Amino acid sequence: MIIRKDTHTAATLTGLRRGKDVVKSYLQILCCGMGQLMLPHIEYADRLCLTSKYLVHIVLTQTGRYAADWIRDYVLLEAKAMLGSGQYTVQQVSDYLNFPNQSAFGVYFKRDTGYSPGYRWQ
Repeated sequence: MIIRKDTHTAATLTGLRRGKDVVKSYLQILCCGMGQLMLPHIEYADRLCLTSKYLVHIVLTQTGRYAADWIRDYVLLEAKAMLGSGQYTVQQVSDYLNFPNQSAFGVYFKRDTGYSPGYRWQ
């Protein structure tokens, strides 16, 4: 039996392209769907018609970071932008980012930034 090396390489390249497409789609959903950011990664996998295990694996192998890390970074980026603008209260930011309440948002924000959302932007 002869195995052609170029066939194996083509299959690997196709898999890499698919992985890049999945990551690109995942990041587009994160970037464009800011109001839905606090969804668990399984929800994003469902939107992409993938299993959550496959999504986490592809994102990790393509970017070197976990899917949850990307979600956290986008949540904090949006929260900082909204709070920094001065147009939104902490409660409004909490509601927009789908936190169950303002307290949960405050704990989340403080854990990752080191300061409370109200103090940070006043």
